[in-house]
Amino acid sequence: MVCEMLMDIDRFVHPSPILNNMVFDSMLPYFRDEDSYKNCLDELRSKLKFYLSE
Repeated sequence: MVCEMLMDIDRFVHPSPILNNMVFDSMLPYFRDEDSYKNCLDELRSKLKFYLSE
């Protein structure tokens, strides 16, 4: 049963303060209605790519 549950997992949330801050900082302007969702998401993608490349 445990193996079956593990095989059915469809997402993983990594408890990283660095990643959480990246998401929060990038998406906050959208939630404050200061920027578009697309612009905020593009910024987040850029930050994540840079972070993963290091």
